[in-house]
Amino acid sequence: MRISVTILAMAISQLVFSQSIDPKKDVKETSLNPKGMAKAPRKVYINSFRVLYQMIDEASDTKKGGREVGGDAYKGDATARLAVGINGVETSALQNITDQFFTRFKNDLTKDGFTIMEADEIQSIEYFKDYTMVSGPKINNAQLEGYAMVSPTGFSYYVKGISKSGKEKKGVKLVDTGYKISRELDDIIVIDVKIVIPSIWLKDGVNLAGAAVKGGADLKLSKFSTITYQSGKDKIAPGPATSSITILKNDVPIEGVFTDAKFKSTANKSRVTTPEYANIFIVENTTVSITNTIDCEQAVYEKKVLEAILSYYSICYSNFIKRANGKK
Repeated sequence: MRISVTILAMAISQLVFSQSIDPKKDVKETSLNPKGMAKAPRKVYINSFRVLYQMIDEASDTKKGGREVGGDAYKGDATARLAVGINGVETSALQNITDQFFTRFKNDLTKDGFTIMEADEIQSIEYFKDYTMVSGPKINNAQLEGYAMVSPTGFSYYVKGISKSGKEKKGVKLVDTGYKISRELDDIIVIDVKIVIPSIWLKDGVNLAGAAVKGGADLKLSKFSTITYQSGKDKIAPGPATSSITILKNDVPIEGVFTDAKFKSTANKSRVTTPEYANIFIVENTTVSITNTIDCEQAVYEKKVLEAILSYYSICYSNFIKRANGKK
C-alpha cells in the first residue's frame, strides 16, 4: 500500500516538535460526511488565513467603599489596574511565523496535487459582489483587543468592509460561508484558517483592604484555533456536503519561552501599590500604558510558537488528506 509522502513527512515531523500534540489524545475530528471529500475537485481556495497573537492584556478591579461596620469611618472606592505587555518580540517576528506557516501550508497542498485558486480569480462570483479584496502582508491590531492579527505575505482575501478603527467585517461567520463559496465554484474545497496564540492571564486577586488584580505569563495555542476544509452544499440542511475539521480538546501550553512571571496590583483607600516602572507598549501605532512586561528572546518565541502551530496543523492536514485520498 502506497503511503502519501506528505503524510509520512508529517508523521516524522511530529516526533521532532518539542511542542508536540498527541493526535489520539489531544484532538477530535468533527468532520461532516468525510468520505465525500474524495469526490471533491482537486482544487482549493483559501478563504481566510489569519494568526492572532496576544501582545497586551489589561484588567482592573474596583471595590466599592462604604461605612465600616461598628464605626463612623467611611472608606472610599478602591480600583486596582494591571496592564501587561510582551517585551522582546517585534511585529516582524509575528509576520515571519505566519509566512513560514503559510508557505508550508501551500507547499503541502501543491505536493499532493491540489491547484490553489487565488482571490483575484474568483472576484466575479455572486457571493463576493459587495466585498473588498485585502492583501497581505498585513498586521491588524483592531480585530481583537490586545491581539495582533497577521495575514501572510502574498495572500489576498475578501472582507465585507473595514470599520474606522480598522476592524475587518466578514459578514456571516466563517464556518457558514465556506460551503456557499464552494457551491459557486463547482464544489472546490474551501479552506479557513484561524490560529489563536494567547500569552497572558489576568484575573481579580484577593485584597481584603481593597481591590486587587493579578496575572502572569501564559503562552499557549488556544483550543479555539480551527482549520476547516469544506466542499459543496448539503442537499437538505444549510452547511457543506463534506468537511474535514480537527479541533483541539484543550489549550496547548507553549513552554520554554517566558519566565514564570507573575504580577499583582492592589489599591487601598489610602494608597495604590503598582510596579516601580511603567513602559509604553506600542504595536503598530496603537499605544497602551503598560504597568508590567513579560520578557523573552524573539528567536525562542518564533521557534516555539511556530512548532506548536505546525504540530496542530500537521494533524489537521493529515486527517484532511486521508479523506481527500479516500482513506479511513
